[in-house]
This record gives sequence, C-alpha cells and structure tokens, in this order.
Amino acid sequence: MSDVLRGILLAMSIVMLSVMTPLPTRAEDQASKSVVDPASRTREDAQRHFATKVLPLLKAKCFVCHGEKADDVRGEYDMLSRGSLIRGGETGEVALIPGNPDDSVLMHSIRREYNDMPPKENDRLSEKEIGWVEQWIRDGAVWPSE
Repeated sequence: MSDVLRGILLAMSIVMLSVMTPLPTRAEDQASKSVVDPASRTREDAQRHFATKVLPLLKAKCFVCHGEKADDVRGEYDMLSRGSLIRGGETGEVALIPGNPDDSVLMHSIRREYNDMPPKENDRLSEKEIGWVEQWIRDGAVWPSE
C-alpha cells in the first residue's frame, strides 16, 4: 500500500471518529464544571453547602416574591421550606425532585428555559449560582433546621 493511500485512509478514519463521537451538550459541559460527584459528598457536606451557598442565595433572590410576605406569594409558590419548594405553586407541578435537578422545574426556571426566574434581569443567577442550586438538588435538597 502506498504512503499516499495510507495517509488518505488515516485521514478518513480520523474524520469518521470525530463525526461519530458525540460532543457534550452545553448542559453536560456545565454540569461537569459545577457539580461535585455526589458519591464523594457526605450529608454534612450537603448541609454545609445549603447553609453557606443555597440558603443565602434563596434569601437574596427568591424569598422576596416567594414567601417573605405570606399574603403576597407570587404564583402560589412558597419557597420557605423544603416541602413547599417540592410541592410547587399554581401550576400544580412538582417543582423540585430531590436528587434529580434535570427534571426539576425549579432548575428549568432558574436556567430560564421554562420561564425567567428571577424575572428581573439584574437578579438573574450566574452560572456559578445555578451550579450551587443544581448541586444542592443533586445532594437530595437537604434542608437542615437553622
């Protein structure tokens, strides 16, 4: 076999492999950057993560419209407890599935895939903050007592 033919076959093989190998989706790429392997995390890690990252974020970005004032809960979605976060609001959909961020409406909302939450552009969560919430849900959405 000539060197030219070998070169052509090698190039074709490389092209075929690159076409057949799926690229990670944006979500998979983000997940690999922002989420720690849950098998390596303890319940204490998850509780600390919630207390230091997620709860302050919810207080700053969500509670003002979703629980701070009992008579003014937007969308009937009270976010002040784990149970009410899971239960959801006026749509009747379960909003949070502990252990499963990809199927949680809450994640789709803060990623702005279903609706824009929080609605104000300047309150929008950063990719890092979205990663914190995703990790928290993946950890089982622990909600330790204060």
